[in-house]
Amino acid sequence: MDIKLTIAKKLYGKDIKDILSLKKDYLSKSGWIASINSGEVVDKDLNPLAWYSYPAIYLLSSKLNKNLSVFEFGSGNSTCYFARMCKDVVSFESDIVWYERVLEKTRDIKNSKIFHKSRKEYYNPDIDKKFDIVVVDGVFRNECCESSIKILKDDGVIILVHPEIPPPPQQTTCFIANLIQNYSPETG
Repeated sequence: MDIKLTIAKKLYGKDIKDILSLKKDYLSKSGWIASINSGEVVDKDLNPLAWYSYPAIYLLSSKLNKNLSVFEFGSGNSTCYFARMCKDVVSFESDIVWYERVLEKTRDIKNSKIFHKSRKEYYNPDIDKKFDIVVVDGVFRNECCESSIKILKDDGVIILVHPEIPPPPQQTTCFIANLIQNYSPETG
């Protein structure tokens, strides 16, 4: 008997062919294969997904509902994804070329609004609304994180996309100091 089959049967009680078919099934169900074929990040039904890991999408999708409002610093497939899953989405985009591309993609989506903003306008949203979710996925990350607090509901959530992108050290220190200075138990 083949050594791989023997090991697979001992470890999993299954033939290696069964294990490989499970993996392929997951890749199909998650949308991974559809994403490769379409060149876009999509689910198995070709609906746009945010550019997050599939486990993150799975967890997030189980929490989202049509009562939630989302604000995004940065736009893209996530704009379409949140619009499909939530009540409404407001996105600020700093890159004019990307803004026009996403605007075209979301033209028929009624519950999303995308705005092109210059640097200072981008990370200082002049909005009278509070959001359940604020997504930071774009430029000026520290400034956006700081501004997020002003537009986030008390029980809201900030999603920091690609947190592995390091800001300059002096910005990190300044950002943390400002958060600590501006935090109070009464205001959160």
